[in-house]
Amino acid sequence: MDVIGLITVSVLKGLSYLYHNHKIVHRDLKPSNILINSQGMVKICDFGVSGQLVNSIANTFVGTSNYMS
Repeated sequence: MDVIGLITVSVLKGLSYLYHNHKIVHRDLKPSNILINSQGMVKICDFGVSGQLVNSIANTFVGTSNYMS
């Protein structure tokens, strides 16, 4: 697997952990919110607009428009 693939898998594992264990949705994932340390460990940062998944936030739009899907 190439480097981008490894980073993608790490990010998806992190997002899956947040959702399945804590019901947290990041809501503003973009390249500048993904950090990689000198050991190659991937970290997700900037949880300013994240929140626990409840009805009130599940129906609102927040984040960076260029990266919304």
